[in-house]
Amino acid sequence: MDFLDDSSESEAHEAPVKPSTVRIILADSQAIYRVGIRKIFALEDDLRVVAQADSLENLRAAIERYPTDIVLLEGALLAGTANVIPDLLRVAPDVKLIVQAVASDENHTVELYRRGVRGIISRSISPDLLVRCVRRIAAGETWIDNQSVN
Repeated sequence: MDFLDDSSESEAHEAPVKPSTVRIILADSQAIYRVGIRKIFALEDDLRVVAQADSLENLRAAIERYPTDIVLLEGALLAGTANVIPDLLRVAPDVKLIVQAVASDENHTVELYRRGVRGIISRSISPDLLVRCVRRIAAGETWIDNQSVN
């Protein structure tokens, strides 16, 4: 099973990852969104996309196959799946989940954190804020983007 969109990314897989590098899996149903986010992270020396997934099934397989620190997860992939977050965290207990929410209410936000999500961001987040969010969550902090709760 291949989780990557193009061969240049798979070549990056084979390169050794520096210990300080944050390894990221992008999980989004929209290929154009994954490509754009990957290009944002490619500009950063300390962030590396190690895999991409377009479904929860592929995400679970990617988490099992590739050591990762952060999963950037499209909120729409969670629709109708109550226990997917705890299930993913059982597979990889140290991974930190960031959910990209289109719209969120306070109850939904609290529920995501209760289940183990470490960050909630808007899909319209600016690239510099996204990079800062990923770095902070990788360092052990939590993140709530103002737009995702307004």
